[in-house]
Amino acid sequence: MSSEILMVCQGGVLKPAAPADEEVIETLPGRKLLSVTISHKANRLSAWYWVMVRRLVGMTGMWPSVDQAHRHLLLRCGFYESITINESGGFRLTPVSTSDWDYDEWRAYVDALMAKLSTEIISEIQNERLRESVEAMTVMSFEEARKVA
Repeated sequence: MSSEILMVCQGGVLKPAAPADEEVIETLPGRKLLSVTISHKANRLSAWYWVMVRRLVGMTGMWPSVDQAHRHLLLRCGFYESITINESGGFRLTPVSTSDWDYDEWRAYVDALMAKLSTEIISEIQNERLRESVEAMTVMSFEEARKVA
């Protein structure tokens, strides 16, 4: 499993940028070797999105994991890369990979998701309550996350 978090370098030491990042770090097993990729172009919107998905999983219990929630949300917003049709006429959609997305792709997806979330995907979710929760955990408003870094 991979996690995307934002870190700040202070005095040569990497520290979590927000409470949500610290929360992810606390779930890591001790004394286990991790592979870390450092990017100087932090995608704040992507980080905001992953915190939101973790919150949705915890708030709704609709998915057994963050990864499954992520894949389901991509499909519900129409972000898929292929359709597999079997002999009986059934089909399966494969969600797109977000691993190489740039800021514009993340923005298009998150905007589509936020527009559909409480109306088509989870009718009982309150977008404002969810946004406030995510903003508190990321120390960043949705509007700030949407700005190009």
